[in-house]
Amino acid sequence: MDGNRFSPSTATDRVESAIRHVWTFLEDSIPFANTHGAEFISENHWEAFLQPAIQSQLLALSKDRLISLPVGIHQHEDNDLATYVKAATSCHLENLHILDTLPSTTACSDSFKGVVAESMSQKKLHEVEIMANTVAGMVHDCDCNADLVVDVGSGKGYLSLELAGHHQLNVLGLDSNQGNTHGAKHRKEMLSSRWKSLVAKTDCKTSLKNSSGCGVNIVCEEFDKEVMDRYIPVTQFVTPDMNLSSILSQHAISLCRESSPEQVKAVITGLHTCGSLAVSAMRLFITDPRAVGLCLVGCCYQLMEEESADNDEEDIHFPLSQYGKSLKLHLGRNARNLASQSVHRIAESGQLQGEEFYWRALLEMIIQKLGIPHPERIMGIRGLNKRNASFYDYARKAFEKLGFSLDRLTPEFISEMERLYQCERTKMAAYFQLKLALAPVIESLILLDRLLFLLEQPSVQKASIVRLFDPVASPRCYAIFSLKTKDS
Repeated sequence: MDGNRFSPSTATDRVESAIRHVWTFLEDSIPFANTHGAEFISENHWEAFLQPAIQSQLLALSKDRLISLPVGIHQHEDNDLATYVKAATSCHLENLHILDTLPSTTACSDSFKGVVAESMSQKKLHEVEIMANTVAGMVHDCDCNADLVVDVGSGKGYLSLELAGHHQLNVLGLDSNQGNTHGAKHRKEMLSSRWKSLVAKTDCKTSLKNSSGCGVNIVCEEFDKEVMDRYIPVTQFVTPDMNLSSILSQHAISLCRESSPEQVKAVITGLHTCGSLAVSAMRLFITDPRAVGLCLVGCCYQLMEEESADNDEEDIHFPLSQYGKSLKLHLGRNARNLASQSVHRIAESGQLQGEEFYWRALLEMIIQKLGIPHPERIMGIRGLNKRNASFYDYARKAFEKLGFSLDRLTPEFISEMERLYQCERTKMAAYFQLKLALAPVIESLILLDRLLFLLEQPSVQKASIVRLFDPVASPRCYAIFSLKTKDS
């Protein structure tokens, strides 16, 4: 935290200062962030949201500079566009002097890597390996006295099995989808049944080790029994007011035989807990006395609910902190959806993403031009552009899906519409790249609000944000950590 330009005396003050800095920049850009690509032409977003100077400066950028625009701008550039993008970049978590260092982790056994890689993508392997090491380090090294790990939104058990099999942690996996629970059990059985053949391939005869480096006398051939004993997947819808203590007591008899079921303590974790689930896990951590630690990576911000007259307190996922509520922080669905974009991966791709939405925007203009009644949000045509070679084919397929008459959708009419709005394609690509510059800013505000919410709780001893993953490999790369006070 050295060199912190906010320099308040406490963590709470530091996070509040960061929130003020981000919101001061972002508030006026919320309408811009909430624009929808489908309405770019029909609502004339180019003129409505961009000043003339920024318009011309955007169009003057080369394709390469446009592609890299969302992740920053060359320091020597000095114009209205550069000023705006530099202000946005100052609101990235990396530049707010908020991020903490990675907690102690354990080195992953090469022999076990070969096993967990079965049926896993490189992205998932990257995430699971780092997350499991981190959670294990938290349990072993942070003196949180946890008996087991509760994996919220555990899916098919990728993280849970790594924690149980490699790190010898007792794991209770909770997922609301019965199919995922069956998948987790199948994966556990698959690893068990294939373990010996995989051992033969790698000639693995060594003992697994725990995070302290001490041998635990579990040879590879006995892995199947250990995993079976240490990991239990359960179908359970996670809510803030669920009786976690009762669930822990029920399964602690099998998982924690050396501890009293009524005294079992847990670390709550979740790898890419979707939308409201991340908030439910945080609230569960706060309210349940047997939850002593938290390690959470969220995703899918567009699925959160914001404060409104229609939402009860428990249904609000942003803002969470009292300070955020006092500032009347607000985002909007499209802005939350924007926060889920991967600016680093997009920059790495070398492609202008906005061009993908051009056909959808032109289709919207055609629908309006023909005076066709339609709902405010058209559903069911996402990805259709990738399955058609020409805009004419795309438009006809879209009309068919939407149940619109094709009588007036002639080749001549389509050709004329393409000619009239051809210049909008370049503008749309530039506009979208500039809007992408807000994606890390919005994510910063969401995560800072969550961090502050934890710090505001009397039972919380400490809380922090750490970047765990490579942002190109895994765009939602930030984890929130927290520990309870000893007497909570």
